[in-house]
Amino acid sequence: MIDVDFTQYQYGTSITNQYTGTGVTFSGLNNPNVFIGAAYFGNGSNGTGLTHSVTNPFPGAVNGISAYFLNPISFISVDVHANRIGSSLLMDAFDINGLLINQYSYYQPDFYKDHASLEFSSAVSRIKWYSSEPNQTPVAIRNLSFKIPEPNSLFLFLPFVLLFMFRQQGAALAC
Repeated sequence: MIDVDFTQYQYGTSITNQYTGTGVTFSGLNNPNVFIGAAYFGNGSNGTGLTHSVTNPFPGAVNGISAYFLNPISFISVDVHANRIGSSLLMDAFDINGLLINQYSYYQPDFYKDHASLEFSSAVSRIKWYSSEPNQTPVAIRNLSFKIPEPNSLFLFLPFVLLFMFRQQGAALAC
């Protein structure tokens, strides 16, 4: 499991490729920038998270965050937040060809704060979080964890199978 908690950088830091070493890069949806900022979660508490705007949470464009995984993932765990009463938060998962494979919708009648843990049946290379509100509600994420699928055990044994087949064929030709 790979974990990103966004506490390594100061509030207001623009984040793009700083987490490349962990296997993920980030961008905004209509603005390439996302920032370290406050992410409000549970009982009025807030913590450090990743958001699309620090100073102007309503820039008039679709607010959201995209995560691009350098290796496709099979599992994600993340805290999500949409900052508006009656907010709906959408999470789209895309395959390695950029095709939308699933959309997850989260709704709560008050400020939306929740945790999403999802296992994917197809390899996912991009996740997009955004609000479906008409005034483009601010979105934030924190405590991101993801898993890169284990190599298929068949592929681990493939060299041995090929070697065995080659030896069997060689022995048959020698007879």
